Amino acid sequence: MKRFAWLLLLVAACDETAAPAPPLVSPEWLREHRDEVVLLDVQSRKELYEKSHLKGALWVDIEWFRTEKKQLASADVLAKRLGELGIDEDTWVVVYDELHGRNCGYVWYVLKQLGHEKVSILDGHMDAFATELETAPPPAPAPKIYKSRRTPEVVSAEWVRERIGKLPMLDTRPAEQYTGVKPKEGMKGGHVPGALSVPWDAFTGKDGRYLDEKAAREVLAKLAGRELKADEEIVLYCNSYHQAAHVHWVLDRLGYKGIRAFDASMKEWEKLDWPRTTGEKP
Repeated sequence: MKRFAWLLLLVAACDETAAPAPPLVSPEWLREHRDEVVLLDVQSRKELYEKSHLKGALWVDIEWFRTEKKQLASADVLAKRLGELGIDEDTWVVVYDELHGRNCGYVWYVLKQLGHEKVSILDGHMDAFATELETAPPPAPAPKIYKSRRTPEVVSAEWVRERIGKLPMLDTRPAEQYTGVKPKEGMKGGHVPGALSVPWDAFTGKDGRYLDEKAAREVLAKLAGRELKADEEIVLYCNSYHQAAHVHWVLDRLGYKGIRAFDASMKEWEKLDWPRTTGEKP
């Protein structure tokens, strides 16, 4: 029996899929492990990718993973898109962009919703590779079959409405959209009553690098008005879960386990014409 137990431990240790990827990887790490990962360039426009990108990186438009309503696509669609990129459920994926992680966060969110653990964000984006960039795209990847490990889990507008005042809700949009002073084009502005303003870009420095975990916790506590508990339910939203996905990644990195994704976000809330609050106060 002891010999059998040791054999099981050895198999588990050799199973790379058992261990999650580090949420944030350095340029040095990427250079060392480049041949072990699929590198996704999620810069906001393809022209930027064509102008310069990391060697071997595949360009990805986050809209490939969303419906026309800007909501997360079905698991089947997500799996099909990932398979077309040469990614299966055991592929280690590293993403980077030029937007302080906003697009990175969404691709991370897509993969995590399917139960994919091996996904990391490159710290500092392309800055450390200034002399190693290229313009030509790599050869098209060989398609794979992606088998998701779970079905995406998001909460509805109704679910959120029933919990106003009962759970911390973090509005991750820029402050002017939260207050209603300067709504996003085509939207009304204001926030879900009781929601706290935690702008998506509060967790990166001016150089685009991420705050360390201690500093990120301090920023989160200051914006939330208290230290949030790791196991409490926390609702995240923005206009269409693009910015919220980035904060989702930040909270996951900090060990928060009760994150609830209001994927339809304010686009759905405003369409339903449900109560909104304007101004700086929740």
